[in-house]
Amino acid sequence: MPVNTPECPVCTNITSRLVRTGSLYSFRCCKECGAHYIDPVEPRVAPQVLFDRYPWTQQFSANYEEHLLMAKLSLNEKLRVCETLTGVRPRSMLDVGCGNGLYLHAGMLSGLSVFGTEVDQSSAALARRHGLSVGIGKLEDLDVAGPFDLIHIRQVLHLCPRPNVMMGSAVEKLTRNGVMYVDTSHIDGFFSRFRRAFQKDPVKYGQLVAPTHCVSYTQRAFRTLLARSGLSLCRTFTYSARDPIYYPLLSHSLKEHAERLVKAGLDLAGMGAFLAAYCLPAREKP
Repeated sequence: MPVNTPECPVCTNITSRLVRTGSLYSFRCCKECGAHYIDPVEPRVAPQVLFDRYPWTQQFSANYEEHLLMAKLSLNEKLRVCETLTGVRPRSMLDVGCGNGLYLHAGMLSGLSVFGTEVDQSSAALARRHGLSVGIGKLEDLDVAGPFDLIHIRQVLHLCPRPNVMMGSAVEKLTRNGVMYVDTSHIDGFFSRFRRAFQKDPVKYGQLVAPTHCVSYTQRAFRTLLARSGLSLCRTFTYSARDPIYYPLLSHSLKEHAERLVKAGLDLAGMGAFLAAYCLPAREKP
């Protein structure tokens, strides 16, 4: 076995296979849990630099008020699911990687006590201008007072080179009967499989985009991470862009509505672009 075989960021196993070699990064698949990750997985610069003015967030900031309406509908559905699982509607929420604060703002409008964390200072500044409380930095490096009834981790996990550390910190801040909603990129989604087979970009492989999108998950890898973090899985599913609840986007054409229908079919088949789960704290830690 090679001496320098990197450790899987999900299960820490050192048995992996090389699936593609790029100019600056290689791409690996863990033989134990199936997670795919870039090698080296640790960024060469601080996350505040890596995600400065992160383009994904900027597109939502450009139409903030319109996206806020959709975020409120999205969050209210998530709150409904939480109440179904626990019998109690959450009263407080921690949004990890809150970006420009859309979901924090939606939570505040829905009567929740909210707090967010974000590494991108420009996005956090926009959230603060809307009167939202945001700590700048990685969750595990911040002194965040808890606990929270709902911890919301949306479109963040695949950006974390050390997901076990971030998830462990999040679970510590969850109330005993709280709910964690978390999602991440799905390396086995239909379009990801297509890109893995036919795309030859040196910094892209399926859902991996070096250096930011550093880990992508199979169903097994996702479940492994949740269990290792001390969570009990209640519900898991896939979704894709233009899902009205889990990835709402402004739609302007018939083509975009048709795209949504196609992706909805893929989600029903478990082949969507993203994996998502609702979890409760495990009664006994693994």
